[in-house]
Amino acid sequence: MVPIQIPVGAEDHFQGVVDLVKMKAIVWDDDSQGIKFTYEEIPDNLKDLAHVWREKMVESAAESSEELLEKYLTDHESLTEEEIKMGLRKRTIANEIVPMLCGSAFKNKGVQAMLDAVIDYPCPRPSTCPRFSATRKTTRKRSATRATTSRSPRSPSRS
Repeated sequence: MVPIQIPVGAEDHFQGVVDLVKMKAIVWDDDSQGIKFTYEEIPDNLKDLAHVWREKMVESAAESSEELLEKYLTDHESLTEEEIKMGLRKRTIANEIVPMLCGSAFKNKGVQAMLDAVIDYPCPRPSTCPRFSATRKTTRKRSATRATTSRSPRSPSRS
């Protein structure tokens, strides 16, 4: 897992998150039930922690290609926001990492950021996953080998 956010507060005092890609705090408005939010400076008490976790996240992104890794090793601050997202996206699709976010369904805190992450760091599509085989319980013989696609009967991704 690779955190791309860290929480600002906890439990009853959960106010928002620090976006480690943008290095900004996202603070939700309680009165709007989390619909409205603002980008703010990172709180002083979280700056050091945010830098530690950002460094780990950027390193994970850089490991996606030789080009990004070389750029990162030359200057740890040199990767752009787009390069970080591209690196994390590439590693997510390859099933090498899982981006981790913070949020609370109560008052919708984090929902917008989570939906943005679904676009930025998509999970691998079923069609890119390896084929799987099933074994009949009664005869213990392999009954089928299937590709994991949304068109396959009984596919978990089929609605």
